[in-house]
Amino acid sequence: PALARQAIAHYFATGQVLPAPEEIPPHWRRPAGVFVTVTREGRPRGCWGSLDPGGDLARATIRAAVGAVTRDWRYPPLRPGELESASIQVAIVRRVVPIPSLEQVDPTRMGLFIRTGTRGAVLLPGEALTTEWQLSTAKRLAGIPADQPVELFRVEAELLHEF
Repeated sequence: PALARQAIAHYFATGQVLPAPEEIPPHWRRPAGVFVTVTREGRPRGCWGSLDPGGDLARATIRAAVGAVTRDWRYPPLRPGELESASIQVAIVRRVVPIPSLEQVDPTRMGLFIRTGTRGAVLLPGEALTTEWQLSTAKRLAGIPADQPVELFRVEAELLHEF
């Protein structure tokens, strides 16, 4: 979360994406999918990321952090003066596992990725209390009709919170 906050602050100050640190510990060099979620006053203000490991963990965190405050059309964009009072969560994707049914997902500990054709959506671990809500919300976010079948995937991720 500290790197995500630094990336957002740098973007707000310069309009540029923060360069990845040159000296990074080995655990930051491994590839990983990452999502960054920004909340303020208990309300989401942006979430962005990817299930795919598109480079090392540091670069993926920086890209997701900037995307969370610039690309998520669902919420009012965070303004620079609001960053200090915002909370940041980073979800590091460990595994994405195809599953035959929702019975293999505990929504309080696992996320859900659905897709059909070119449409898909992800709900992160802890965003839902029931698998039914996970599925219906993911379909709505992806623009998939409620009665259309989808491929199901369990998302296993490590959640890192600031506060």
